[in-house]
Amino acid sequence: MNEFESIEQLDQVFTTGRFSLPEELTVSGIPFRLTRSYSNDIPDMARSGKKDFVVYAINPNYKNELKGTNLKEWIILVWALDGTLSIRPARAATNTAARAQADIEKSTGDIKESKHNIIPDSVSIKFTQFNKVIKGKTDTGANLSSLHCEDWKVVSGKRMVEFRSSLLSDNTIRTELLDQVTIKTSEGSEYRPVIALDVSINGKSMKGSKFNLNDRSQMEDKILIGQNILEKGKFLVDPNIQQDRVESVDWDALQEIYKDITIIEETDEQNKKIDALYQSMLDSDVTMSDLAHHILIQEK
Repeated sequence: MNEFESIEQLDQVFTTGRFSLPEELTVSGIPFRLTRSYSNDIPDMARSGKKDFVVYAINPNYKNELKGTNLKEWIILVWALDGTLSIRPARAATNTAARAQADIEKSTGDIKESKHNIIPDSVSIKFTQFNKVIKGKTDTGANLSSLHCEDWKVVSGKRMVEFRSSLLSDNTIRTELLDQVTIKTSEGSEYRPVIALDVSINGKSMKGSKFNLNDRSQMEDKILIGQNILEKGKFLVDPNIQQDRVESVDWDALQEIYKDITIIEETDEQNKKIDALYQSMLDSDVTMSDLAHHILIQEK
């Protein structure tokens, strides 16, 4: 499970131990990528109360996606020692990056070149109607963007198309058929339906972005981002930049922020029962060795 509706759901799954560390996770429809980690040895954690951390960071270009949510630029996973000196997941939280990066802007004609306009050749694209974030490949040589689908059919007598794309939904999707285009392939020519979907890249929302539907199951890239979206978002493609860069982490600051996190294992009721057991043993002739011997006999 790498997709979570909220930070609260992620915290619940993480602290119950039903969580592995994926390279990417999505919270509230926003992608975060594993970027940094910090660990201590157990004696040091026991002496100083230090925590272990894993940081998932949002690409700085996606900060606009955070508006209207309770999320910050980082997802912080925190581990702490329990009473048996075992390292256990203690908290999944969200926090602001310790260091901000200034926008680098310069005028290039009618396009303002900033970190929101420059994208790598592989970039995450959010399909807002489905709340799905999927990696796409930019293709400056393609006039129209392309979306993988397993199959499609035009609804007879109507300007509608039905298609199945497991990238977006488990159900059949029905939407308006805008056009049909002829695409030249190595095997000849084929017709593909054209639809419009609302998408977002680097926090830029682009409603009604056109895609042709194509079975790309045998291709590495399931989504191609063509000139129509690149021009609509006024994006510049730089294959030399990395999408998921993150500032250096101030680990001491994180230790201070999360110093009070502890793993509570025993309740007052449990402590009362233990105290009652000890008192019963004191009031009788039963010793710890007698109790251990009784337990061994019961297990045989």
